[in-house]
Amino acid sequence: MGDNSVATPPQPPGPGSPYGQPNPYQPTQPGPYDQPNPYGQPNPNPYADQIPAQGNPYAQQPTAPTAPPQQPGYGYPQPQVPPQQAGYGYPQQQPMAPADWSVPAPNGLTCRFCGGYPAVSTTVRAHRGLIFIMYFRRLPGPFCKTCGTAAIRDMSAQTLVQGWWGYGSSIITPVTLFINLFAYNKIKSLPEPAPNPPGPPMNPGKPLLQRPHALGFLLPILAILLIVVAVATSSSNNDAYVPSGGGGGYSVAPTTPSSGDSASVGDCVKNFGTDSAPSLQIVTCATGTYQVLQKLANTTSDTGCSSDTTQSFTHTEIGNDFVLCLKAYAG
Repeated sequence: MGDNSVATPPQPPGPGSPYGQPNPYQPTQPGPYDQPNPYGQPNPNPYADQIPAQGNPYAQQPTAPTAPPQQPGYGYPQPQVPPQQAGYGYPQQQPMAPADWSVPAPNGLTCRFCGGYPAVSTTVRAHRGLIFIMYFRRLPGPFCKTCGTAAIRDMSAQTLVQGWWGYGSSIITPVTLFINLFAYNKIKSLPEPAPNPPGPPMNPGKPLLQRPHALGFLLPILAILLIVVAVATSSSNNDAYVPSGGGGGYSVAPTTPSSGDSASVGDCVKNFGTDSAPSLQIVTCATGTYQVLQKLANTTSDTGCSSDTTQSFTHTEIGNDFVLCLKAYAG
């Protein structure tokens, strides 16, 4: 069985309904702030003229201008340390400002490698010896302190390793090292270069004495020791001078008590020196030695020696001249 009711629209509240009364809180006339603003500004504050003007206490106060930092003389400022720094009481150094590279260098010289200054004009050298062939290298400046130190260390290290291998190079190598030493004295007297140069500076690397190339300083000392040993060995193994013909005169300087100046007739002697500088000494008679046949005192002439004499030695000394008439020992 269906619903035959028909929906009807809501009726407006009647006079007795509390919801049909007007809102007592809604103004029916425009308020004082709803009137048009004669000054062109929306809703001006009518009490603004009663509030005294005050400055902004949080506005940043102007600071007094600070004096520019002093310049060291090469166009870049010295680092300035503020009077108070936080961080455990240690002052922190401010980073150094880059130099003004638009200002020319004080002496007009800039490093040829990095463009930095101050710089000095000098030349660094290197030498290489190949027995009979020699090579010379030179690297002119100007150099700053960093690049000049790198050039000195590198080219001197090459010279220490490659410069000794030649007859003339053994003399030129130390001369080259001394020239580099004079150049280094000029370079190390420079102050530190200005920071942030136009180009990258050379890497100085380790000092020369901390490199393996420093062993080259020992090569000349080793060569001298080898020469001394060779001469000493040759002198100890030198046989007595055996002439092929008749006798000849040689001057023997007095040395030790066992030298030839104390030899007597019948003693055997041997020359441990050379033809031009003989060193006659008394030895045990054996093959290769000479036996004294005669000793002619107060003379330097061997004309008094017998016919059996095959060799003579003349000793010359003030008040002690004598001649030894010798014959090869036959056993």
